[in-house]
Amino acid sequence: FTDFPSAIAALNFAGVCGPTVFDVRTGTYFDQFDLGQVSGMNATNTVTFKSEAGHRDSVIIDYGAAGSTNNYVVQLNGADYFRFESMTIRNSGATYGRVFDILGGSDHNVVYDCEINTQANSSTSTFICPIYGGSGSNDDFNRFEGNSIIGGSYGAYIYGASTSSRQEGNEFINNEFVDNYYMGLRLYYTKNVTVTGNRVYGQSTYNFRYGIYAYYTDGASVFSHNSVESNASSFFYYGMYIFYADGASNARGLIANNSVTVGNATTTGTYYGLYFYQSGFYDIYNNSVSVVNGGTSGRAFYLYNGGANNVKNNSWTNFGTGYASYIFGTYSVNEMDYNNYYTNGSQIGYYGNANTATFAAWQAASGHDANGINVNPGYYSDYDLHVCSDSLNEKGTPLASITDDRDMQARNASTPDIG
Repeated sequence: FTDFPSAIAALNFAGVCGPTVFDVRTGTYFDQFDLGQVSGMNATNTVTFKSEAGHRDSVIIDYGAAGSTNNYVVQLNGADYFRFESMTIRNSGATYGRVFDILGGSDHNVVYDCEINTQANSSTSTFICPIYGGSGSNDDFNRFEGNSIIGGSYGAYIYGASTSSRQEGNEFINNEFVDNYYMGLRLYYTKNVTVTGNRVYGQSTYNFRYGIYAYYTDGASVFSHNSVESNASSFFYYGMYIFYADGASNARGLIANNSVTVGNATTTGTYYGLYFYQSGFYDIYNNSVSVVNGGTSGRAFYLYNGGANNVKNNSWTNFGTGYASYIFGTYSVNEMDYNNYYTNGSQIGYYGNANTATFAAWQAASGHDANGINVNPGYYSDYDLHVCSDSLNEKGTPLASITDDRDMQARNASTPDIG
């Protein structure tokens, strides 16, 4: 086949009777194509498009969308069990820049080791985002792993139908979200998602930028080993924003081993590291979250109402004048201990309905953190939250669900570190 459309036409005509692989020769293909149901495809009989040379730079699929009706490079419409591997797929359109457009109940698809690229821009429109699953249809159990997701307003925009009909089981694993203007990853009306090992960073001039945003994300969802990184010239206003997300007593959510920096040394706004709002039945463990600088209302950890949450082994730091931790609602927390709190401001925290100026006051007001500490962790830099002292060393408590750290190194089984 000389191009993707002719290969797909043959696929649609003949169907498959076993696992099928298209090895794509090195080159640039100025193609646009859509995929739907194909006869014979199932969990065993998958269809894979991958670079013959085995690396993403060797195959480039490039299409410049010119309008809303053809705003995609690859459209998955009711398509199941497709796989894309080790290619660069980009939309070179200036205003319409979706690369993957996912709709119609497209399930169990995989995009692995690809560069998914659209133009840098200064728009918050969903017309220009590398991964778009916002049709209101439920496209479930799709996996994006090991990709570079570059440019656009959102890196990935995933939007289910409603609170009673959510996208389920989608996975974002070990991707890098780079130079996304407004948000790295946005999830809305989803459940049982896995967001692990992702790095969100790069440049943007937008002042209210989000790293990871999850709204109405229910079930045993996992947010772990992610890094949201401000830098000296570009910063996040919200690091991780989790809103109306509920696990259950037998299917708890997990936020663990994340590293988050918001603000930068020259800014003084109100920044939020982990913003956790009206959410419950989550375990919040071993995160390192830091406000680099900011005003008196900034918060490394902000928890508003919700309930039955466990908060352990975290390091909440604010190197501006705001709070290390701000918890509104006395029923928000079930267990909270072995956390570190540090601020350069006059109030280390807020609990219930009052400020707490000192760590002792925080302990008294909350009735928690009997084994917590109040130290400057001594991070490598404003933006690198590894520590260069032993301030957090062996100060945590063992947790059955947390056996490694954010670098995937094994934790001490009896005296783990905080953060």
